[in-house]
Amino acid sequence: MIWYGLNEAICVGVFNVTDAGGSILVHTFGAYFGVAATYGFQPGRSSTSMNMQSNYASEMVAVLGSVFLWMFWPSFNGALAEGTTQHRIMVNTTLGIVGSVISAASTSRMLFGKLDMEIILNATLAGGVAIGSSCDLICEPWVAITVGMAGGILSSVGFARLGPWFSGSPLALQDTCGVHSLHGMPGVFAACFSMYYLTTLEGKGFPDDYFTTTSKDLAAGGLGLTYRDQALSQLKALVLTLAIAIGSGYTGGKLCSLELWNPVHALFRDDDHFHHVLQKYPKEYLEVSDESVAYARESILDIRKILFKIIPGNIMSTEGRV
Repeated sequence: MIWYGLNEAICVGVFNVTDAGGSILVHTFGAYFGVAATYGFQPGRSSTSMNMQSNYASEMVAVLGSVFLWMFWPSFNGALAEGTTQHRIMVNTTLGIVGSVISAASTSRMLFGKLDMEIILNATLAGGVAIGSSCDLICEPWVAITVGMAGGILSSVGFARLGPWFSGSPLALQDTCGVHSLHGMPGVFAACFSMYYLTTLEGKGFPDDYFTTTSKDLAAGGLGLTYRDQALSQLKALVLTLAIAIGSGYTGGKLCSLELWNPVHALFRDDDHFHHVLQKYPKEYLEVSDESVAYARESILDIRKILFKIIPGNIMSTEGRV
C-alpha cells in the first residue's frame, strides 16, 4: 500500500495523469507488482505443484464472480466522476465489456474450436480494463466497442498462449490467476490507447480546463501545453508505474521467501494459515494435495528406475520389493 500510494501521488499530483478507470494506477500496478512478487518469492514452484489446477466446482463459483464483476465494472470506473462525465464513462465501459465478450468468445472458438472456461471467465472482463484510461474521453460508441474487442483478444491470447509459455520458460513466472493476461497487458494497452486518443481530442468540445496540462491559464502563461503534452503525461505515468510495481513487488517477494517468515510448505492449501482446515477438505483432495508426500513418491519411483538398471531384473521385478 505504501508503494501504491507513492505511485499514485506522483502520477496524479506531478504528472497529472488522466486514468478514470484506474487501468494504469490500479490494474497495471497490481498485476506487475503481483507477478514480480511471486517471481521473487519462489520462482517456478507453482508450475510444478500438483495442486495448481481448477475443477468443475471452482469454475462454477468463478462464474458467479465474473457475472458480478461484469455488472458492476461500469460503476467502478465511474465512481469518482460526476455529471455527464460519469454518464459517458458508464456507457463507454458497458460498450467496452460487451466488445470483450464478443472477441473473447470468438477467439476461444478460433483457437480451440469450442469455448474455453478460463478465457470466458476472465477475458470477457478485459474490455473494462482496456477502456479504463480513456472511458471519460471516448465520444464515439464504435471506438468503445473496438477498444473492448482489442482488449478481449489480447487477454484471450494471453491466457491461451502467453501464460503457459511464461510458466514453462526459464523465467518460470507464477501467475495462477492470470492477472498479467487480464489486468497487466490490457492495462498497458489502455495507457497506450489513451496516449493516442488524447492527440485526437482537439475540437471535440472538451472544456479548456478539463485537463490540468491543457488548461487555458497555463497556455496563456506561455507554457504552450497541448493534448499531446497530456499524452506525454500518460506515458510518464505508465513507465513510473511499471518501475515502482516491479521493483517493490520483487523486493517484497524476496523478503517473504526468507526462512525467518516460515514460508508455506505446500501451495494452494490453507492449513498453514487456518485451524481445522484439514478436517474440512474432501478426502480425495487430501490424497493428492500434499506436495511433500507426492514428491517423495516420485523420488522413490526415480530411485527404483535407477536401481532396476543396476541390479539384475529378477531381483527388482516384483512390485513393491524396494
